[in-house]
Amino acid sequence: MINDSISLIPLDNRPYTLYTPEQIGRIGGVTVRTPPRELLGNYFEPGSPEEIGEWWSKEASRTAASIVAVPMLAYGGLICSRYGSGITVQQAKERLQVIRRIREQYPDHPIYAFDTITRLATSPTRDYPGSLSNKIREWSILKDKVEHAGMDHLKNSLAAVEAIIPQELRDDYLQARLRNVEVNQLMIEWVKEGIIDFLIIGQDDAEPYGLHRPERNKLLERIRAYGLGSKIKLFPGADVIASLLIAKRITESFAASPSVYVEYSRKHGDEWIAPFQDIVYSKVVGHYIELLGGSVVPDPNQADLILMANTAGTQSVEPFADRIRDFMAGGRHVAIGDDARPGISDPELVSHLRQKIRFADLFGYSGWNIGVSIAQSVVRWTLLDTSREQDKGLLLLSAKSHAELLLEALAHEEAYRNHVREGAAALARSLGDDPQRLQNGYEAVNAYASEHTKPLGDCWYETHFAGRKLPLKKTGSQYEYAVIRRLNGWRLALPWNRTAELEAFPELTVCELAENQTGF
Repeated sequence: MINDSISLIPLDNRPYTLYTPEQIGRIGGVTVRTPPRELLGNYFEPGSPEEIGEWWSKEASRTAASIVAVPMLAYGGLICSRYGSGITVQQAKERLQVIRRIREQYPDHPIYAFDTITRLATSPTRDYPGSLSNKIREWSILKDKVEHAGMDHLKNSLAAVEAIIPQELRDDYLQARLRNVEVNQLMIEWVKEGIIDFLIIGQDDAEPYGLHRPERNKLLERIRAYGLGSKIKLFPGADVIASLLIAKRITESFAASPSVYVEYSRKHGDEWIAPFQDIVYSKVVGHYIELLGGSVVPDPNQADLILMANTAGTQSVEPFADRIRDFMAGGRHVAIGDDARPGISDPELVSHLRQKIRFADLFGYSGWNIGVSIAQSVVRWTLLDTSREQDKGLLLLSAKSHAELLLEALAHEEAYRNHVREGAAALARSLGDDPQRLQNGYEAVNAYASEHTKPLGDCWYETHFAGRKLPLKKTGSQYEYAVIRRLNGWRLALPWNRTAELEAFPELTVCELAENQTGF
């Protein structure tokens, strides 16, 4: 049994950045300790970096390692990092000195940090400057193409878009980018000095071209010059990184090295760039697996885990669903990463899988980001592979948390985002409110979102989770099992005053079977 806990300073308090890494920790037998929620801010309201730093100073003595979101400590959260006004580079650097102080106070305490390269767009609210979010994105892409990629034929297009965006907004956008890349560089220096043990620089929402591209190249050049490629990783992702680092810590604790077979649905990962990413999908998947100590293998018969990656395209996805069914029927450990449509479960794939599998039997599922599927499945496999050494209570909590995370993904990314969110947004507009920034209608819209999502989540539970067996403990080549006995209820709420995401957190009762059956 591992006796481990992790201090996590998250990007903010959304489900992906707070709930998901906490659940992945529990799946791996680890307690993830986070600051009091009121210190994390809320949407455009920044968090409290100084108070979070005080919390961390106390927590670090009680935990085995720390995972730190640099944007929270520097700017008060990811949203606040996108705006140049308010926090200067000097203020950001002063706030980040808490990392140095923790290193001096606890020299043997591992510190894993993550930062982001600023995304192309600002936050898309109805009010200025959010109303120009897409134009800012377009301007950033054109500016990179003209000024850095030599596409002079686009100069007129650049000038036309630039004329639409007020000078003050362009200045603020560029100021934020300059400040943030300077902080990115400082974090690299701190890895070089040994203040930070491991660093991920995640590329927030992007495209193959944009002002992030020269910034990324500059950072990569510095990483190479310092020979820090083993201690610093730079790849797409922002919200998912805390979950990946939690998983990394767990796999390192067990010295786990799973082999993963990856199969794509419509377009092969070598030929597809997912929405809001800037490199081919297979490279993103490879980066995530490698981070967790795993390796991609070409033959499913060589694999500990099967990762089924759903990509975009016009072909039918039913043959892909059949492959998932067949792998699961053969007793393989299967995870599904569904990125075909950004941020939601692919309705076509889900409609096929509803009839062919039971989602509770998966080792991982996400309709939001394949990194969650990878982190969840690798951690689940790691703990089960060493389960003969683990306490039964810890194993029951792992199985329960795993099932809850699967059900949460279906309630949120399939039920809410596919079937309820548009209605919630329509209600907001009918009240004269902005779905991206609810000013007066939060209570009504929140009630609508919760009331309409709950029966859909209940249906997912009844048809795919109720009474399902979960592998609990490995004995030789066989498993003992737990069983999902009951859905006790849901915690349902819009975490921010917008309709983009919903907290849809189930509470399950999972019990050890009185007479365990063998086989998987």
